Amino acid sequence: MDYKEWSKQALEDLDTAKVLLENAKYYASAFYSQQAVEKSLKSLTIRLGKRSKQNYLAHGAY
Repeated sequence: MDYKEWSKQALEDLDTAKVLLENAKYYASAFYSQQAVEKSLKSLTIRLGKRSKQNYLAHGAY
């Protein structure tokens, strides 16, 4: 995936986290919040050219 796809996934995870938080599903909300941060950082590192998208594929990230 390119950086735009990682960003889109991060925003979707953040939206999911918000819905879960509103429904008092704190553990699940924390999980999706963490996923959103991780995917945002992946997007940023790819965008800045610090790490290629192939590196993430090689490590089994999706």
